[in-house]
Amino acid sequence: SATGEALLGYPREDLLGKNDYDFFPREEADFFTRKDRTVIESRTPLDIPREKIRTRLLGERVIHTKKIPILDDAGEPRYLLGISEDITERIKVEEALRESEQRYRNIVEDQTEFISRFRPDGTHVFVNEAYCRYFELQREEILGHRFRPAIYPEDRDRVQHFFESLTPDHPVDAIEHRVVMPDGSVRWQRWSDRAIFDEHGTLVEYQSVGRDITERKQVEDALQMSNRKLNLLSGITRHDIRNQLLILGSYLELSKASLDNPATMAEFVEKEKRVVQNISHQINFTKDYEDLGV
Repeated sequence: SATGEALLGYPREDLLGKNDYDFFPREEADFFTRKDRTVIESRTPLDIPREKIRTRLLGERVIHTKKIPILDDAGEPRYLLGISEDITERIKVEEALRESEQRYRNIVEDQTEFISRFRPDGTHVFVNEAYCRYFELQREEILGHRFRPAIYPEDRDRVQHFFESLTPDHPVDAIEHRVVMPDGSVRWQRWSDRAIFDEHGTLVEYQSVGRDITERKQVEDALQMSNRKLNLLSGITRHDIRNQLLILGSYLELSKASLDNPATMAEFVEKEKRVVQNISHQINFTKDYEDLGV
């Protein structure tokens, strides 16, 4: 055929009446001859899904060949029909796709974040190793199964509303929530989720990337508690200083009334000094817990 002429790089008149040894290296010609002999002896078609040949014009090619014996009335092989398809470009595309998929999986598996893809009903189609380790499950226990982490009861409605809020116009968002781990402990997670829709706007699946933020939450809670305590301490200190100032004001008034009585006045002055010392100590103390706050 014209395709055969193009593949082998010879015109039809140069091909007719020739055999494989006239066009291919001996090793390849031996291979084709063995296959032909198998078809003739078995009198049944033979499918050779993938074989490499070196052609005159196109170099090395990959072909898919089917050999069919043509039998005469006595059931003896008379001709051998060979149908070949050049699948070189398809093979290159498949290999490039496999390499791309392998690179993608290597990158995903190297991540410390939890990565998963799952359908709307919770059936997981992909999880990386970090996801499996975190939830203490084997990959085969998750893939193809409906798996949902145990959301902390108080967070369930919020998580449900979050996924319902993802639409074709707003497909990506992030959420922080708590989960109950297999050992019963409660952990905080942050997830970035993307809803994937088909061309009709129908939800197909979700892609999620998450990480554990429990330590960050604990630090934030500790800081908030510390700030509350510092604010309380500051309020108490201000209250104490005001009380001391009220006492000082009272002693000053009494001192003024005792100007004609030096002994009584001296007693009030000593008390005023003690009040001033108390206020000084309290102000110095505020510097200590100011540094603690920093």
